[in-house]
Amino acid sequence: MRKKRLDNIEKNAQRLTGMPCEEMYISDFDKTDVGRYVIDQYTDIYELNLLAYVMEDKPLEVNQVELALGVLDTMPYVQHSDPLSLMNYIYQADELPYYSYECGSYLDKDSPFTSKEECFGYDLIKGNERLSSVLDAEDVLDYFNYEDWGRAQSRGTGITLGDYGYLDNGNWPDPGYWTLEEIYNDYPEAAPEDSSMDEGVDNSFDAVIGQAVADHEQVEHPSPTQSVLDQVQEQ
Repeated sequence: MRKKRLDNIEKNAQRLTGMPCEEMYISDFDKTDVGRYVIDQYTDIYELNLLAYVMEDKPLEVNQVELALGVLDTMPYVQHSDPLSLMNYIYQADELPYYSYECGSYLDKDSPFTSKEECFGYDLIKGNERLSSVLDAEDVLDYFNYEDWGRAQSRGTGITLGDYGYLDNGNWPDPGYWTLEEIYNDYPEAAPEDSSMDEGVDNSFDAVIGQAVADHEQVEHPSPTQSVLDQVQEQ
């Protein structure tokens, strides 16, 4: 949503209610894989608007962040509850301590694996050329219990297993490394003070709001006292 439209919503809300509109907030929303972490009635709507631009521009990075955040249930210390921190993770997606399973996910339709522990164990063996060659030479690789190996190797090692990959519970990128001003520089069309937004904007949404305001102002609204007097006279 363009900044001009956000401003018009606030302005017309004041005209309709006759009261100052101190702030705009979100009262209802559809949750998304990423959005469920950042959207509530206290979310800054302008920052959320900027987040929409970033997500649309960087779909591959967004997918990586989605996968990483999907393993976060046991990692509440990672900050991911506001648009700015989420935009920072998208900008620094390559630095996230998340690694997809080389063998794919056990949830894949044709996967021969049945658990995330098995996927992790398989990746560990295949990633260790020396151990893999020894097991293969002894003709035991096909009988190796990858699930038990993956479970043992992930226990107490700072590894959190997910359905599609795992998190090495190390340092996450700085959620405040990129400032709002710096990100706005990449998306000037979303910046609050961008005067270019006034040009060529589709005003169909504004026209609907404007008409609602005009209709409201044309109707005579009797005072509460007058309404009571009218009811007494009718009786």
